[in-house]
Amino acid sequence: MKLVNYVISALWLIYFLILALFIAGSLLVNAETTLPGHYKALITQSGSMEPTIMTGDIILDSLAKRPVKQGMIITFKDDKDRTISHRVVKIANKHNQTYYTTKGDHNNAADPNEITDKDIIGFYSYRLPYLGIFIVNLRKPAGLFLMILIPTALTLLGDLLQPPVSRPQATIQAVLDSKAKKTAVEAKETEVIIENL
Repeated sequence: MKLVNYVISALWLIYFLILALFIAGSLLVNAETTLPGHYKALITQSGSMEPTIMTGDIILDSLAKRPVKQGMIITFKDDKDRTISHRVVKIANKHNQTYYTTKGDHNNAADPNEITDKDIIGFYSYRLPYLGIFIVNLRKPAGLFLMILIPTALTLLGDLLQPPVSRPQATIQAVLDSKAKKTAVEAKETEVIIENL
């Protein structure tokens, strides 16, 4: 039975670690959150930068302004207001303005529109492999349902696998004998003795 208790305790620990990871990851990629050191976390939702950045990776972008160089991976807003992280493949100066041509490492062609400095959000610094897949899936209804179902199942499993509480027969008999003796003593104490005069 001790093994069952250890297994259930281990499953509870794993559940709480997953829950903590989900909460921390959700806070990390919150749209309003800027991390210490002036970083921003984003979840990669396409494979355009594979194998450098995989679908489901969380990337950390530095928000500190710096000169853009060819070959850097930058995060920017495109003309449809989508947030994209692609590599700078060409830099051109036109009409006193710098324009950047970007391309996903996995894509065959460059992005159709050039971007400027005002479009740049951040500069790729680090990646946390596959953590984003976990967070995105737990935010879906099925993931939230699992987060409720798992503790319920663990509680029921723990209750079902516990042996029923029972007292050995000798213990029960000892309790009954003790009660009988107590009753007899109380009866003697309450006897009234009447003497004939």
